[in-house]
Amino acid sequence: MSQAALKLVAVDPADSDVLRFERRQTSRHNICGCVTSLQKSPGLGTEGNRISSLQLLNISDTGMGGVLQEPVEVGTSIAAFFPPHGPEHGFDRYGYVVRCTKTSNGYEVGIRFISKAAA
Repeated sequence: MSQAALKLVAVDPADSDVLRFERRQTSRHNICGCVTSLQKSPGLGTEGNRISSLQLLNISDTGMGGVLQEPVEVGTSIAAFFPPHGPEHGFDRYGYVVRCTKTSNGYEVGIRFISKAAA
């Protein structure tokens, strides 16, 4: 019987955007649509505020993924404003950017929602 050797992979801490393993806590659902986003970069004051369109890719209870046309820093606060749809009211979600990678369509971002404290 042959024995396979176990090889460890060195992880570069500079690659903080890379998803090393699956860490999702809830199911993610593919979604199509566009929302307005307001981004506030840390440490830049009002000069760091930017309003842009965010093309949605997926959403879950704890976060969402989307595509922006300009890059954003990891750690940037972001608010997503979902418009009303039919009889449903619009709603807002708040979070921060945990990943930003360049793709052929723009910059794909991962956003982790800020959880509300339990009552």
